[in-house]
Amino acid sequence: AKEMAMGGLNVTGDASCVLDEKVMDASVSYYKWAPGALANNIINVDLSYRLGKVGILAEARTNGYPGFAIYDANGAETGNFKPSEFVAGLGAAYAVTEDFSMSLMAKFVSSKLTPEASAGAFCADFNALYRIKGLTLGLQASNLGTKLKYSESSAAALPMLVKLGAENEFVFSDKLGLTAGVEAGCMAQAGQNSIVASVGVDFKILDMISVMAGYHFSSNAKLAPSYASAGLGFGIKGISISAAYLISSAPIGNTLGVSLGYSF
Repeated sequence: AKEMAMGGLNVTGDASCVLDEKVMDASVSYYKWAPGALANNIINVDLSYRLGKVGILAEARTNGYPGFAIYDANGAETGNFKPSEFVAGLGAAYAVTEDFSMSLMAKFVSSKLTPEASAGAFCADFNALYRIKGLTLGLQASNLGTKLKYSESSAAALPMLVKLGAENEFVFSDKLGLTAGVEAGCMAQAGQNSIVASVGVDFKILDMISVMAGYHFSSNAKLAPSYASAGLGFGIKGISISAAYLISSAPIGNTLGVSLGYSF
C-alpha cells in the first residue's frame, strides 16, 4: 500500500533486502481494486529473509473478480462462476558490494476467465540497485516470460515493464524527514506500448508516522491509467500498517489498499 500511495513508486525493489539492516521483512496486503468497475479483491503476501549477502524472496497474490451467471443452450441458468488469477514467485537477491545488489524472481501465473478458458505462464522479474549515502538508483524489468495460452487460437501476453528510478532521503531533524523519488519506463503488451512515470513523496514524523502522496502517468490509458494517490502509515517496534487511496477517473478511481507488515 505504501508503494501505491506514492504513485506506484518502487525504486528499491526486491534487491533492497540485502542492503537493509533488516533480517526478515513480511507483509500482507488487501486491495479493493476499481470498486466502481471491476471491483476486484486482491490479496498479496510478500516475504524476504536475509542470510548475509544472500536474500531469499517469496510472494503470492490472488485476484478475485465478481461472479457471473452461466446459462445453457436453452437459456436456463445453471450456476455462477467467479474468474480468478493467482501468482506465486520465488527468488533470490545478492549483495555484490555494500552499495550494489541484484535480485531475480521466478513466477508462475495462473488465470481462469471462464470454466473453459484457463491458462498458465512463467515469467521473471529482475532488479538492480545502487545506493550512495541517501541516494538510491534502481533498474527493474518485470513480467519477462511466456504468454497465457487460453486455447490454440487465443493467447494473452503479460504486461512487460522496464523502468529506471531514483530516490533520495532528506533528514531535517531527529523528528522530521522526507523521502522523494521519481521513475520512468516503458510498458508493452499485445503490440501496444505506454510510457509510464511515477513521482512520490513520503513525509516522516518522529520516525513512526508517514504521510504519502504521489502521481502516476501513463501515455496509454488502455494499458495503465494515470492516477493521483495519497496515504498514511504508522510503524513501531517492527510492526507497520499503511493505507492508500487512488484518485482517478474510471475505472480505478476510489481504489483502496491496506498493508500490514512485520520486520526485524
